[in-house]
Amino acid sequence: MKICGIDPGKTGGICFLVNDEGIKIYYYDIPRAGETVSPEGVFNIFDLEKPDAIIIEEQHAFPGQGIVSNAKIVAEFHILLATAKLFKYINERNNNTQNYVADIRTVPARNWQRKIYDPSWDKNMKKERSILSFKNIFGIKQIPETGKRVKRVHLGYIDAALIAEWYRREIK
Repeated sequence: MKICGIDPGKTGGICFLVNDEGIKIYYYDIPRAGETVSPEGVFNIFDLEKPDAIIIEEQHAFPGQGIVSNAKIVAEFHILLATAKLFKYINERNNNTQNYVADIRTVPARNWQRKIYDPSWDKNMKKERSILSFKNIFGIKQIPETGKRVKRVHLGYIDAALIAEWYRREIK
């Protein structure tokens, strides 16, 4: 089974978790069209990878954040969701069983984090909890990095992988 996890946002990511013979993980940056997500780019990634399920972290307005940043993240979430649904619809309509997406879901961050994070960890260490969970679950010592000049952990990739893992555990 190939599960697509998506962490929306400017520093978000798309991850494909393949659970056939062992677990393989593939990452993509979220394609951009100017300041927002590119539906065509996302559609092309779906078409290339042919996921069985697409899970997108829900986004909503947060108190204390600016109106513009809230509007951007919510709009990006809806563009990603609409693109996933369009991909599924087109393939169903064309009876294309090779690209068939069985499930499209959204999940609030708190729901997947509750299932993935160790409850004994300090709740104020969000980034560290994601990194530790990623290392513990996948046994991968080398975590995904980003940046050409300054290497830093790519939390969008890590969270996208953890979102896909949440789904993998939920459907057992």
